Amino acid sequence: MGFPDVCGSPDGVGVKSAIAPPSNLMTTSLCLVVSPRRSLQDDPQRGADMPRYLGLLRGVNVGGKHKLPMAELRALVEALGHTEVSTFIQSGNVIFTAARPVTPGSLETAIHDRLGIDTTVVLRTSSELERIAQANPFADRDPAVLHVGFLARRPAATTVSDLAVDRFDPEQCAIRGTECYLYLPNGMGRAKLPAYLDRRIEIPVTVRNWNTVTKLLALVKA
Repeated sequence: MGFPDVCGSPDGVGVKSAIAPPSNLMTTSLCLVVSPRRSLQDDPQRGADMPRYLGLLRGVNVGGKHKLPMAELRALVEALGHTEVSTFIQSGNVIFTAARPVTPGSLETAIHDRLGIDTTVVLRTSSELERIAQANPFADRDPAVLHVGFLARRPAATTVSDLAVDRFDPEQCAIRGTECYLYLPNGMGRAKLPAYLDRRIEIPVTVRNWNTVTKLLALVKA
């Protein structure tokens, strides 16, 4: 799933207010998380520092648009020369190992040329993903209504400080760097804040619920 954009304070500790994915969010974006590769005794040609990636695609298999079978996504990633490719559920989560650094542009071009989907790629390291999980400002809330929005870049401090999100209470959000933490007590489908954030921040973002975030973190570190 995906949502507009983000809110919070310039220093990343502000807590504001909510989100329902607007109709103009069908553009797909890919969020990548890279983790240090563990040593593989069965493959002496690989070093212990080989990166492991998690790719999050925005807007695929949602509302009948941007249909993308996960088998095709796996085949594409393998065709790029990556290994140990797997996917998690149907929302566009792909995990793989790369022999060399992966750039956002290389993935954007491949997905566009071979799958016909325009994408924005976001990169994260595994340590960043772990930090994201640990920095959850809503850790005392019900995790069933928590989400994380992964932004393509950090919003300008002035843009964040100018957001008027209090009117969306009880829905809340907090920006910390390039992540937007969302507390949506009435659910994503009823939230209003995401559309507002999308209009005001205009930065590509892809969202995963907290349950998916924690599972993907475990998978990318496995």
